[in-house]
Amino acid sequence: MRRAIVLAGVLAWALVGAGPPDAPREPLELTVEPATATVGDALRACVTLQLPADAPVQGPELPETLGPFAVRQAGWDEPPAAGSGRRWCATLVPWRTGVLEVPALEFRLGAGQVWRSEPRAVEVRSVLDEEGEGGADLADLKPPAALPPDLRGLWLTLGTLAGLLAVAWFARWLYRRLAPRLAAAPAPDPLQRMPAHAWAYARLQELLERRQEDPSWAERFFDELSRIVKRYLEARFRVELLERTTAESVSALGRVGAPAAIAARVGRLLAEADAVKFARAPVDEGRCRAAVEAAYALVDATRPAEERDQTAA
Repeated sequence: MRRAIVLAGVLAWALVGAGPPDAPREPLELTVEPATATVGDALRACVTLQLPADAPVQGPELPETLGPFAVRQAGWDEPPAAGSGRRWCATLVPWRTGVLEVPALEFRLGAGQVWRSEPRAVEVRSVLDEEGEGGADLADLKPPAALPPDLRGLWLTLGTLAGLLAVAWFARWLYRRLAPRLAAAPAPDPLQRMPAHAWAYARLQELLERRQEDPSWAERFFDELSRIVKRYLEARFRVELLERTTAESVSALGRVGAPAAIAARVGRLLAEADAVKFARAPVDEGRCRAAVEAAYALVDATRPAEERDQTAA
């Protein structure tokens, strides 16, 4: 009996003194490759755990930055050889130079055990050689150079604008000086290929004939008479009158060089037509004939001088 009690105590002491079966006998080894790098290089930091593939172990949760390193990727990786345990790796990017230290990493097992790796030092060098080899020395910054303003484009634009204004002023002056002389020249009707006064005589004769055939023509007689007179004056003095009022037509004739007496006669004749068209003045045989005679007299007075001489001869 005593021998059984002693054997049980020895067995219990062995179990308690041995500790957890899965606990490592020494700290985990952290490997970082390469051991020497430059700013911006990717470093591979790995820890291998001698555990089965289905062992409940939780790797470290790293933030975006781990000390002087930026964490790009972290998690479980394939082990270098089959049956060599589980491997956890992270990609670290240094952002400053010097001897930097990758801190210890902790792994937690399901039973509350914590395994911790040893820190690892890495030398990070600058991309520029400390002794200046591999490139020329950087020169000091120079002050900004003062350049004189280029005003050629401005002067060219102003000169062009001044030239255009001068041409416009000269064209306006030339028009005002020569327009009356050019407008007074005789001009045949461009549609009928006949002198303007001959066209007017023919249209007035047709107006009288249509009035005799159509008794209701009296209401439209003066409207047609006004149109014939304006068309004749347009061809004779080269001025637009159809879309103008009586006062505007008289003023336009004066501007193109028509004699004042002729402009006054035109004003009276068009005013007579306006009184019938707009004021609905009474129309009779004598008023229509007097208006036609005034139109004939106006054409006789304004037709070219050589035509009047031939008619008189």
